[in-house]
Amino acid sequence: MPGAAAAIEPYRSDFARAEREVFPGRPAWIADLRREAMGRFETLGFPTPEDEDWRGTPVAPIARAPFSAAGPADPGEARALAGARLADLGTVRVVFVNGRFAPSLSSPLEGSGVFAGPLGGALASREEEVGRRLGRIAPHADRVFAALNSALSDDAAVVVFEEGASPREPVHVLHLALPAGDALATYPRTLVIAGPGSRASVIETYLGEAALPHLTCAVTEIDVADGASLEHSRVQTEARSALHVAALHARLGRESRLVSHNVSLGSALARLELEAVLGGEGSDCTLNGLYLADASRHVDHRTTVEHAVPRAASRQTYRGILGGAARAVFRGRIRVAPGAQQTDAFQSNRNLLLSDEALVCSRPQLEIRADDVRCTHGATVGRLDANALFYLRSRGVGAGEARRLLTEAFAGEVLGRIGFGPLREEVTAETSARSAAAAGEGGARGARWASPRPRGAPPTTWRGSGRTSRSSGGSCTGSRSCTSTTPRAPRSRRRSSTRWPGSTPTGTRTSTAASTC
Repeated sequence: MPGAAAAIEPYRSDFARAEREVFPGRPAWIADLRREAMGRFETLGFPTPEDEDWRGTPVAPIARAPFSAAGPADPGEARALAGARLADLGTVRVVFVNGRFAPSLSSPLEGSGVFAGPLGGALASREEEVGRRLGRIAPHADRVFAALNSALSDDAAVVVFEEGASPREPVHVLHLALPAGDALATYPRTLVIAGPGSRASVIETYLGEAALPHLTCAVTEIDVADGASLEHSRVQTEARSALHVAALHARLGRESRLVSHNVSLGSALARLELEAVLGGEGSDCTLNGLYLADASRHVDHRTTVEHAVPRAASRQTYRGILGGAARAVFRGRIRVAPGAQQTDAFQSNRNLLLSDEALVCSRPQLEIRADDVRCTHGATVGRLDANALFYLRSRGVGAGEARRLLTEAFAGEVLGRIGFGPLREEVTAETSARSAAAAGEGGARGARWASPRPRGAPPTTWRGSGRTSRSSGGSCTGSRSCTSTTPRAPRSRRRSSTRWPGSTPTGTRTSTAASTC
C-alpha cells in the first residue's frame, strides 16, 4: 500500500478544484461541512488490514489507485443505460450521472406534498429542512469513506415527503456510473426525509457499464419522523470493474417504521455499511438483504441496529449466494442501550455456497446493556439440499434447472418481501440470471466456511464437502435470562464459541456468534 500522503494526494487535488469550480454559490454551511469532512479524511487516511472494521475486506485496490473525480458522461451513453433493466420502473425518476443531476433523463417532482430532485432545487425551497439533516445523519468523524463523499460530492438527490403525504408511486433515484477513463471516482449522495405521518416508498439503483476500474463512493441518509412509514429499496448492479463502497444511515422517530431492502449483485468489490438508530419509542425497523457474488468478487455487508430507547423492535434477514472463488463478509450487530427495556430484536444470516472455492465469514453480534429484552441471532452456511435436488431430478427436471429453482427459492426469502411489484420482478429476474451463472462456474459440489477468529485464539475453520455447517446462535429473553447454543459439530471440526465476557450492574452482555475476520 502506498504511503498515506501519496494515497490521499489525488483527492486533495480534486477538493481544491471543487472549491474553485463547483462549491461556490452553495450556502456557507455546505462549504464548512465539506472542509470539515476533508480534514477528517486527511486525518484518518485509508484503512489498513489492522483496522478491525476492515479485516477480511481488501482496501489496497482502492488505496493503490490514484482515483480522480469523474467528469460529465456522454449524454448518448447515459440515455442508453438509463433505459436498461432496473432503470425504468414507471415511477417518478431522478437520475444522476457520475454524481451530477441529469435533467434530460429525469422526471423530478415538486408538489402534492413531495419533493424529488437535486440539491440545488431543495436548497431553494427548503434549505433549513435539508440543512438539519445533510451530513448530520451519516457521521464522518470516524468513517473515512463517508468523509470522502461529504468532501467531494458535487450534488445530491433529495427526496422529501411532507407531513401526511402518501404518494401512490415510489420515487426512483437512479445513479449511473459512466467514467470514460481509468481510475475515476464518483460520489453519489442521497437524502430522504419522511415527514410526520407520511407513507411513502423510495428506490435507489446503482448501474454502470464502464469496462475500466473505477470507484463509487456513495452515502445515503434517511430520516423517518414520528408516525411515518417508509419502504426503501437499494439495488446495486454496477459493472464487474467497479469498486463500490457505500454507507446507509437511518434514524427513526417515535412510532415510526422503516423497511429497507438491500440487494448487491454487481462490482468487483462491494461493501455496504448500514446503521439504523431507533430513537423513538415504538419504532420498528426491518432490514432485508441479499448479496450474490461469483468469480473472484468480494462482497461485505456490515449492519448495526442501535436500540436507544425502550419498546422498539428490529429484524435483520440477510441471505448470501456465492459461486466460483467469491468471498463474502457479513457482520451484523444489535446494540441495546442502558434503559432500552422491552427491546425485541432478531437477526439471521444464511449463506448458500455453490462451489468448493467460495468462502464466507459471518459474525452476528448482540451487545445488550438492559435486562428486560428479547434478542436472537444466528448464522448458517451450506450447499443446496441434496434431497431436494434428487426429488426434482426424479421428476424430470434437469440438473441445471433444479439448481436454479432451489437457488431462486433461497433468494426469494428476501426478494419476495419487496413491496413494489415491478421492482420485485426485475430484481428477481436479474438475480436468477446471475445466480445461474454463478452455479455454472463450479456447480454445487461442496462448500467451505471459515469462521473468523480473534487474535491469539485458535482457528475455527469449518470445511465441508457437501455438508451444511452452522455457526453458534444466541438468544436473550426475559429479565436477566440469557442462553446461547452451539449445534453439534462433526468430530473433525472445532466448535465456534459464544462469549459472555462480563456484566455490569444493569446486565451488560456481549454475545459473539463468530469471531472477528
